Amino acid sequence: MERDEELSAYVKRNLGNAYKVVTAANAEDALKEIGERLPDLIIADIDLDGTDGFTLLRRVKANMTTHHIPVVLLSSVNGADERTKVWRQGADGYLANPFSIAELEGMVFGLLETRTKLKGKFSGKQQSADAISAPKLKGIDDELMNKVNKYINDNISETTMNVDGLSEYVGLSRSQLHRRMKDIVGTAPSDYIRNVKLRKACEILAKGDVDIAQVAYSLGFNAQSHFSTLFKLHGHDALRVSHFGGQERKRHIGRNGLKNLHKSKC
Repeated sequence: MERDEELSAYVKRNLGNAYKVVTAANAEDALKEIGERLPDLIIADIDLDGTDGFTLLRRVKANMTTHHIPVVLLSSVNGADERTKVWRQGADGYLANPFSIAELEGMVFGLLETRTKLKGKFSGKQQSADAISAPKLKGIDDELMNKVNKYINDNISETTMNVDGLSEYVGLSRSQLHRRMKDIVGTAPSDYIRNVKLRKACEILAKGDVDIAQVAYSLGFNAQSHFSTLFKLHGHDALRVSHFGGQERKRHIGRNGLKNLHKSKC
C-alpha cells in the first residue's frame, strides 16, 4: 500500500509474477483488506494517506488475528534515526527509496520462508509429555497455542469436543482460528485435535498391555472402529487380529505387538 500510485504499480508489477498482490489507496482501506484477506505479507509506505505507516504497523501487530503477518515499511528517508524508529516499532523489514526491486524481492522471499519454517512445529507429530505443551513461540502466537492446547487437554476424553467449542474458548471465529492455526502450525484445527489424540494414543499403547477400546473411549472416540481407522491412517496398524475356533476377535496389544511402534513416526 503506497501513497505514490506509480511506486505502488511498480511494486505490484514486479512482485506480481511470483505472488498475488493486492493494493490499497489508503491506510483505512488497507486495514480492511488485511482483516478480510489475512495476507502472507504487508508492504506499506510510512507516509500513507489517512494515517502513517507506523500507526498501521501498530494496529496490525496489536490485533490477535493479524499480528503474525510480516510488515515491510518503505520510506523516503534513509537515516539512522528513521531506521531505529522502524525497528523499535516492530517492523519486520525496511527499505528506503530509491530501492532495488531485487532487494525487495529478496526481503519478501526471506520473510515468507521464515514464516513457513515456523509452521508445523505443533502439527501433532512432535514428541510430547502427558499433555501437549505450547511451542516456543513469542507473544500472541504463544498465548493462542497455550489456549488451544489447554482446551484439548482439558477435554480430551469428551466426545463433544470440536472446533466450534475450541473457537469459542479462544475467542476467535471458526474461520479466523482456521487461518491462524494454518499459519502457526500448518494444520487445520480439526486435524490438530485429531493429531494430539493420536499422539496420546501412541504414548498409552507404548506402555504395555492395554485395551484398545478403553484407549479409544478415554480419548473421546465414540467407536473403537473409528479410532482404529484413524490410527492406521496415522501410520500404525494397532490392531492385531487372530482367529480362534473359526471366530475372529481383537486382542489386547502387548509389548511384542508394539515392537515396531518405537520406530514409527509416533
